Amino acid sequence: MAPPPPLLAGRYDLGGLLGAGGMAVVHRGHDRVLDRPVAVKLLPPGSPAAAVERFRDEGRRHAAVRHPGVLPVLDAGADRGWHFLVLELAAGSLAQLLRRRPVLPPAEAAALLGQVAAALAAAHRAGVVHRDVKPGNVLLDDGGRARLIDFGISLGAGGVDGLPADQVLGTREYLSPERLRGAPATPADDVWAVGVLGHQLLTGVRPADGLPALPAALPPALHAALLAAVHPDPARRPADGAALAALLAGPAPTALPVGALVPGDGDDATRRLPVPARAPRRWAAVALTGCVLAGGALATAFPGVAAAVVR
Repeated sequence: MAPPPPLLAGRYDLGGLLGAGGMAVVHRGHDRVLDRPVAVKLLPPGSPAAAVERFRDEGRRHAAVRHPGVLPVLDAGADRGWHFLVLELAAGSLAQLLRRRPVLPPAEAAALLGQVAAALAAAHRAGVVHRDVKPGNVLLDDGGRARLIDFGISLGAGGVDGLPADQVLGTREYLSPERLRGAPATPADDVWAVGVLGHQLLTGVRPADGLPALPAALPPALHAALLAAVHPDPARRPADGAALAALLAGPAPTALPVGALVPGDGDDATRRLPVPARAPRRWAAVALTGCVLAGGALATAFPGVAAAVVR
């Protein structure tokens, strides 16, 4: 693939590559008009018409979600066959933070999870399900606040993937049980992903083969919220980002949902949820998912949903 032009749309100077995913690439940029750094996501010339339309849809869905916890889209357009989205340039990512500090203190983890949940609440109010909440898609601003990005595989109200019935988009470790079975995406899937992320932040364990047990000494509200978020029945989870944000911020309920706690090993009462057995590695191409900073994993279209999925 030929490199993009050094000056895009007569306004954006393009610098080094920040990340790549599917058919898209993300470059550091500089806005000449407003004299500020930006991130520029690019789709190359010659991309299939369906890919171009998905890229445009991504920009529209992203721009529809207006919230301080969502990294804003600043501009969009095309120049010499290159379609582009311009976003704020963030200071870092949660994935980068976890490489330095794999386990976060409960107060810091709760604050970040609450910020992600609030951002998802705005997305859900706008009729958008993100479908790929994970550390690489949570950026951090200069003050350490979470900023949600990458609506490349998000789905609007009434939207469909156009994928075969036995394939599902997402990142395996953060997919809900119902999505692994091929059920349609709902806000409850994003809630599950935040719950999985919370387990990871507090234990330092990437949830490759099941959720790790939560630490025994957690604030009751945080403990209750995370257990509720990963309830295997989506009807018993917080319904959406707003409900999860309220649960994270509020006092612990007097009683958790039925089935939320199952006796675990030793003294903790945290469930170890199973993940379906691994299936043979079969892959489908995914267009237009990426990250504004390097280090985000690609979202993948997983075949064989009724069986298992692997990354």
